[in-house]
Amino acid sequence: MTPKTVLLVAGSAGFSTRDVWEGYREGLTQCGVQVIPYATFSMLRVLSHEAVGNDIIGKAHDVRTGVDAVVFIDGMHFSAERAWVPATLRDSNILTAVIKTDDPYCPIADTQRLYHLVCTNELKQKPDSEAYLPTATLPPPDVSTLIGKEPESDIVFVGTLFEDRVATMLRLAEHCNRRGLRFRMAGNFPSDASKFKRIPAVAFSSGTVRPEAKWRMYAASKLVLNLFRAADQAVSPSPRVFEVTALGGPALLTGVRREEVTRIFGDSVYHFDDPDELCDQVDRAIADDADRRKRVARAKSITDQAHLYRHRSETLLKLLARQRAQNTTVRVTTGHFDAADAHAESGVTDKRDGVAEERLAWLIGCGRTGSTWLCEMLDALPEMRGWHEPYFGRLVQHLADRPDERKRPSAFFFDGNGKAGLRAIREAFYEVARTKYPGFGGEALVVKEVNTPELFAMIEELFPLSRMLFLVRDPFDVLDSYIDMRQPGSWNRASNDRSSSDPRHLAKHIASAFGRAADAFDAFEASQKLLIRYESMIDGTAGELTRICSFLGSQPKPEEIEQVLDRFRFDRHKDTGPGAFRRHGRPGVWRDSPHFTPPVRETAERILGDLRDRFGYTESSPL
Repeated sequence: MTPKTVLLVAGSAGFSTRDVWEGYREGLTQCGVQVIPYATFSMLRVLSHEAVGNDIIGKAHDVRTGVDAVVFIDGMHFSAERAWVPATLRDSNILTAVIKTDDPYCPIADTQRLYHLVCTNELKQKPDSEAYLPTATLPPPDVSTLIGKEPESDIVFVGTLFEDRVATMLRLAEHCNRRGLRFRMAGNFPSDASKFKRIPAVAFSSGTVRPEAKWRMYAASKLVLNLFRAADQAVSPSPRVFEVTALGGPALLTGVRREEVTRIFGDSVYHFDDPDELCDQVDRAIADDADRRKRVARAKSITDQAHLYRHRSETLLKLLARQRAQNTTVRVTTGHFDAADAHAESGVTDKRDGVAEERLAWLIGCGRTGSTWLCEMLDALPEMRGWHEPYFGRLVQHLADRPDERKRPSAFFFDGNGKAGLRAIREAFYEVARTKYPGFGGEALVVKEVNTPELFAMIEELFPLSRMLFLVRDPFDVLDSYIDMRQPGSWNRASNDRSSSDPRHLAKHIASAFGRAADAFDAFEASQKLLIRYESMIDGTAGELTRICSFLGSQPKPEEIEQVLDRFRFDRHKDTGPGAFRRHGRPGVWRDSPHFTPPVRETAERILGDLRDRFGYTESSPL
């Protein structure tokens, strides 16, 4: 289960690392975690290195604090001769993690030996054994009184000017001087700064810039320059990228161009690869106020939706929960030590469950996507079982509808009870699954739950080692099938319910179910999820079944696949066609369906158009 109390240890590095530490300190708190902050850089003023290490270990082991995970921000200080600190914690079965904040500039040795979980903020540095956890930003302070007024600067740079960027900065300063633009520079400048001071367009100040001064300079400028340090192996954003875009005032000008920055922000920020392009982009941004403001709004929306430290903290907690589930011996303190409690808190209630969970798969999506057909075929294969619609998700519907119940002390699902409510739900599933499927674990179990979308977002927390199968189909075909099954005399008993037969109501249901499934799928561990398309199932059933079985740890023989295909051929079914449970067995039915009248098509485009584009069913997003 997710850690409830985290000892958050900062390294001894400079302000950039401290900003990350502060970010996770607030982000984890926003996620409901009790954070015990440990500022190594402050403690070293009064304690020796040896005493600081012992103090951290003592706090982690103190049962009164209830620490169930120790997260190191940076990690460089606790490497080499001080690696004994995280090593001691890991060897005593306390969950440990490190977020490497200076990749790829200062690599840390032996991280896999020192930590259960290793995270890097640089995508290109990430080996398979590590997790990618990029930098982010806290919500900016309120500087609205400055935004929108006449800017004090046209362009501002705040930070450290490394030697390899001096030539570029001089070129920009001289360009600003020729164009009559105001260039503000503030921060640490190891090189000779006299060259900049001689340029009239430059307002220059040297020394550490306090946060409040930094935000003021950002807000009072049209453009903020971000200069990346020279590193051949770097593609990811820096904290400045996110903090400037979150502000919503100045536009971000960033370079040299990095792949991840372009992927995330596209043209909502200004990119450059060399000094010439830098100067061209400055001219472009200053000349077109309307375009610049549009870019600022788009960039702010992108950051606000996915790149705050609250979002990174949510990801970190999921990674820690998954690591705990994989480590059944991780100690969990609960105020008083009890072996049974510690075992239950570890997230694995039975050793059989921990083994079986890796062969447990949740088939999610929406109804009328071919999920019954797929589940039937999987159930017919050796070493595979298919569980048709147990409606397990109904057990958490109340929590899905009212997530605040996790914060209400008297609630069944109150997190302050060590998430005992969620553990009980998990245990109930395994109790029924082991009774119904005695071979579970030796056999893979696929649970078809397409009709309980309230479960989708909670699968990772409840079953962190399980697999996820996301079955998608053209939403227009799904809507056509829903309309057909709600016609009088159809196989569906709800066909006489007029409200549920309204195409607008049906389209909204499809959009909601598919949307919740897609969000859960996107957030799930990449190595534990598989996307399946109905259209691919039709065109290449044998290959898709083989791919799914391999993903679930099963290797059926080709003749076994062929036998299943023959058994479940569409033409073997007698009751097919309009109004039947199995209608046509082909994609694209909506195109010539009598149900898809012009008004229905308009409703479908309005409600399901974005979903079709997201899934790749429109010309603008080809499969």
